[in-house]
Amino acid sequence: MPSLAAAAGLTGSPQRKKLLQQGIIDHQTWKTIGLYWAFGRLIANSDMHQGNLSFLRTEQWPMVLAPLYDMLPMAFAPANSGNMRETAVEIRLGNEVNGPIWRQAELMAVEFWQRTAQHPQISESFRAIAAQMLVQLQALNDRIQRLA
Repeated sequence: MPSLAAAAGLTGSPQRKKLLQQGIIDHQTWKTIGLYWAFGRLIANSDMHQGNLSFLRTEQWPMVLAPLYDMLPMAFAPANSGNMRETAVEIRLGNEVNGPIWRQAELMAVEFWQRTAQHPQISESFRAIAAQMLVQLQALNDRIQRLA
């Protein structure tokens, strides 16, 4: 499975647009890559990189995205010392993707944090963090709705 470094680690960068213009990916794939990136930002995936995005090997273009993997809230992974974060991290929006993509990612992230905050097999301390992340995400709703 090729990883296409030019996809620039799931961002909305000019490289992603270049792949679209060259016919390497189609418009739906271009949007999906942006959606993955925005969702990752909203769930605190601080470890998104080019290796997370793979394409199925085909003989022709446009290339087809492989299923997404390794999409986790990595900002909460234990540090090398073994210590774990005890509070929510700040969610930062950007202009790498457009408003409709942010809005779709927001719906997905709200469901992610709701389920996480309520899941009985997740520790009580992390459920509390998930609830904090959900409150923060909901507070960003007006801003996300105004994005062009």
